[in-house]
Amino acid sequence: MQIITYTPSTDFNADFYIQNKGLHAGRPLKKPIPNCWVIKNSFPNAFEFCLMLYYSKEIKNLIKGSVIPFITLHDYRKLIERQFDLSKLKDCKMNERLNLIHQIDKLINIKEV
Repeated sequence: MQIITYTPSTDFNADFYIQNKGLHAGRPLKKPIPNCWVIKNSFPNAFEFCLMLYYSKEIKNLIKGSVIPFITLHDYRKLIERQFDLSKLKDCKMNERLNLIHQIDKLINIKEV
């Protein structure tokens, strides 16, 4: 997995984005915003995995700052690498759960349109 800082002037071939500043720091995004990181990966369910980490409040411990909350890139990389190793994305139960999250996300997006 490759994580780099987003700049609007550069065209990235990203799989998804992670918000790095604000009250929702750590949230995975489908479209870029000014304060985000670009994620390029080879895992089929990486977006859902990051979404699961965000909703499980695992990222809340990494948030710093009193006025503008933010997450450092170094801390986020360490968390993602550690969680990917612990979960072993090849595990069948984990893949089933991530596929369910993917299906729920699709249904939510259909209803919003």
